[in-house]
Amino acid sequence: MRLIKRKNVCHLAILLGLLLSGSVFSKTIVSVGGHDIDLVPPGSAANFSLIAIKNNGGNVKGKFIDVNPGASIHGDIDCLEVDGNNAWISGEVRHGEFKGQAFIVRVEDNGKSANDPADQISLTRLGSDDVCTDKPEQRLFSMTDGQVKIMEK
Repeated sequence: MRLIKRKNVCHLAILLGLLLSGSVFSKTIVSVGGHDIDLVPPGSAANFSLIAIKNNGGNVKGKFIDVNPGASIHGDIDCLEVDGNNAWISGEVRHGEFKGQAFIVRVEDNGKSANDPADQISLTRLGSDDVCTDKPEQRLFSMTDGQVKIMEK
């Protein structure tokens, strides 16, 4: 019984520490998933997905995958900037032929309904000095078979 109480107190102390540091509850979450931009032919193996989380302390973590025939980019996200229904996400490629290069991408959340305009994503820019806080101009392309979600809490 005493061991159980000590474990509960220890778990409660850890949880309280995480809550106070702001690392448990996120402030902003951006997620994208689906077939690549509409310019890519249907039925191809191309797909695009990411999850980026910025906590109340401003720390950003996430994963990014952009798969196209002949090239695959897997990266760690370390920057997230949101302005209205647009988000800029940047980080570093961790796997594949572009390993070690910086990447940046922009996404646009245009709603949840089939009646809303299609969500949009940019092409992945590699080797750029731009970071997401710069909010660089990037051409957007429709992503009809995908979903962009920008949630601020």
